[in-house]
Amino acid sequence: MFFRTQSFLEYLKNNYIDKTILIVSHAATIRAYILILWVLIKRQICCRLLLIMDKFLSMTFKGE
Repeated sequence: MFFRTQSFLEYLKNNYIDKTILIVSHAATIRAYILILWVLIKRQICCRLLLIMDKFLSMTFKGE
């Protein structure tokens, strides 16, 4: 991990013109990953809630 970050820093030093573009694109990629993960987690929670509600409703209607 250390060597990877070291080479990354050297790359930034060598290509100082592309530095800002690289950082901006990197931040955008991280933001996109976080957004995708958040949507997936939210969808999973909604699916679980719907399954629980479905089980609960089916149990209540079977009881009557």
